[in-house]
Formats: sequence, structure tokens, C-alpha cells
Amino acid sequence: MVKRGLGIEIAIILGVLSCLVAVCSGTVVQSFALGHHPLKDLTNVPSTLSKSQWAASVANVPLGGNIAPLGIYYFNVAVGNPSRWFKVALDTGSSDLVIPAKNCVGCHMANESAYDPISSTTSRRLTCGSTPYCPAATCIKDQCGFSNTYETCNLTAPDQPCTVAGPVYSDEVVLAETLRTRVVFGAITMQTPNFQQFFVIDGVIGFANSPAIGTLTTFDLLYKDGRVKENVFSICLNFPFAYPHSGVITLGGLDPKLYVGDVRYTPGLSKGHYAVGMDTIHVGGKSIKVPWNGSLETIIDSGTNTLLLNTPTVTALKNYFITNYCGANKLEGVCIANKSATLFDGFCFALTQSQINAFPAIELIIKGNISLSIKPSDYLLMDQNGGRAPTKYCLGILPTGNTGFTIIGDIVMQNYYFVFDNGNHRIGFAR
Repeated sequence: MVKRGLGIEIAIILGVLSCLVAVCSGTVVQSFALGHHPLKDLTNVPSTLSKSQWAASVANVPLGGNIAPLGIYYFNVAVGNPSRWFKVALDTGSSDLVIPAKNCVGCHMANESAYDPISSTTSRRLTCGSTPYCPAATCIKDQCGFSNTYETCNLTAPDQPCTVAGPVYSDEVVLAETLRTRVVFGAITMQTPNFQQFFVIDGVIGFANSPAIGTLTTFDLLYKDGRVKENVFSICLNFPFAYPHSGVITLGGLDPKLYVGDVRYTPGLSKGHYAVGMDTIHVGGKSIKVPWNGSLETIIDSGTNTLLLNTPTVTALKNYFITNYCGANKLEGVCIANKSATLFDGFCFALTQSQINAFPAIELIIKGNISLSIKPSDYLLMDQNGGRAPTKYCLGILPTGNTGFTIIGDIVMQNYYFVFDNGNHRIGFAR
């Protein structure tokens, strides 16, 4: 998901995605029911760690979730002392850690955890004026407060943003069972009821480098405190050997077991969020005429499950498909009489497997001649049909408005090993 603060003008996520997913170096068919939590609760987290446990490390953390119907990937973090576990969305499109608080208004009844500062011996209340984390506009009754609005959060009403708000605290946070640091985070006391992803998970942990709560992200603090070896984290979604989990995030470096070949890097374009330059788009191995010059800034967001392109780019794709794939073998859903009611216009169609296979691969060409390819089975996505049996397929490439952002989400990320190298300000890709 992406915080509204980025100013994204979007049409947002479809809740229409296929349960057949590719992996970083293989394939696996796996799906989780909406209400099922495949991650087991981690237990026996020590309240204090020995000197050897404080040593910098590289740690793999298993992920739960899926592209659909949940539309998010998540893992467990522990907060407070004694520790309470929270399922938090892995989000490279935002920066803050936010979790539900006790007596939250609007939080979903399925939330299994709630933060209670009174019950935690390590909790600190942040008062206005006493810390650099609290601009005057965010003070609530002499306590620091926050209000975050997210754009990619509601799968059934994609034009609706979601908001969470509440007081700010500082407390101990543990990742990967032993990686402990003190974090300034938001405790949600008010949540808009349309935050559909929070029906299943508890909160969000952001990794982008522009926190609104505190001055450093949770991962930045782990690195600053010497808990992880390098200022690098890596993501592989849907890695088959992680079953029954959905993937792995590696904190503090790379894990060679999770990819094959070499990692190819491209420079990061922004220090506020993870973005790379996209030079062009290929369809069926041939370049289309893209509506931009040079490299287009493209955000990498693990909290978005589709591929989001600005409207002129979606239009260019549509026109290329109509011009080049409506000959003798017409593509169903594209080559139709009403050119305003195609897959590219948000309509869904019944498709056979052979009709899906007739669609071409789409490649995003990243600066450095790095190709990120998505197959028809990646971008033609099964309509969840309101929870009933899926009957149609929709396009998982959505417009974000004439001047909207471009966002690479999970339908692209599932095919690659993504390396976020903060120390060298670059992003790497491997299979």
C-alpha cells in the first residue's frame, strides 16, 4: 500500500487476482483462505538478549498472505514487554509502523492483538515538545499523535482511501525472534471501517525512507543499532521451499538460496521511497511507443498487488494490443466491436486457458537494460466475483490518472528476487 502523502492519483487495486503464482526460481500453486493465518505465532522471545544475540546478523523472516484475496504479504512482529504479537503488512510503499491499540474504534473484531501501553513495562508516552517526532499539528492532549491515509487498502471499493489515527508511543519491537530495537510507532485508536486488509492482519510495517512517525524506520533502527549486518533487505514472494508460508524477507543482506544467477542493480531515484527508472515497455518482445521521454520514475511497492501505470501509458498499451493482436487470431477481451469496453477499460471476460495463452508477455525495461517480464497468467487475473466462484478474468494493469504514479506491485514482484540496498542507494533484481 502507498501512503496518500505521495500524492498518487489512482484507480487502485482490483480484488480480482489469480491463486496461481510464480516464484523467484520455480513455480508453486498455493492459496490461503481469507481468514486463515499460515504463520504460527513465534514464542519465547527473550526480554533481554545475550551479547552474542546482539551481534549483527542476516535473518530470514517467513511471510504469510497472497496476491488475492488478501492482496498483501505480512509477517509477525512483537511489541512491548511482555511481548505481544502483531501481523503487519510488509510495505515498501510506506514508512511507519502502526498497530491497533486497546479500545480502538473501527478496528476489525478479527484483530487478534491490541497494544496496551499500561501493560508494557517498556512503553514510553511521547509528550508534545519533548521529542523531535511531534510537530505541533499532531499534538493530542499533550501527547504526540498521528494520522496516516493509505491509497491501496480496500479491494472491494478501490476508489476509497483508508485512514488510521491515534497516539504515538516508543517501545521495544522484535523482528525475526531476536532482532530487538526501540521504535517510535503509531497506536491505532481510530480506523475507518473500509480498511479491508486489516480484516485479516493487524497493522503495517513500512520500509520506505520517509517516516512520518519518528525519524527512522524500524529496519533503519535495526541497522543503526548494529542488529543486522548490512543496510540491505531482500524480498522473495511465493518461494516454494517456504511452504506453508508465502515467501521470505531477508533482513541484513541477501540469501543466495533464494535466487539463481547474478543480481543486477539499477540506481534508486528517490531517498523518500523506493523508485527506479523505467525506460520503455515491450510487448511480445517489441518496444511500444511510450508517452514519456528518458526514464519514468517507478515505485516498487510490496503493498500493492497489481501493476499501476499512468493513464497515457495504459492507453498506449491498449492501442498497441489492438493494432498488433487483432488480426487472424483475435484476443478475446481486446478485439471487440466496442473499443471502450475492453480489458483495458476495466471490463472482465470469460477466458479459456488457450485464450489466455494467446496473450503476449509484457516486459518492463528498467534503466540498465533490466527486463522484468510478466506473463499472461500474471496480468490476466481471476475475478473473485464477490466471494462467489470466479467466472471471468480482468486486467491486473490499472490506470492511475493522467499524471499518476507508476507502481510495480506484487504481480511483477512475485517473479523476481528484489534487493533493497539502502547503503548503496540501489535496487537489485534476480530470478
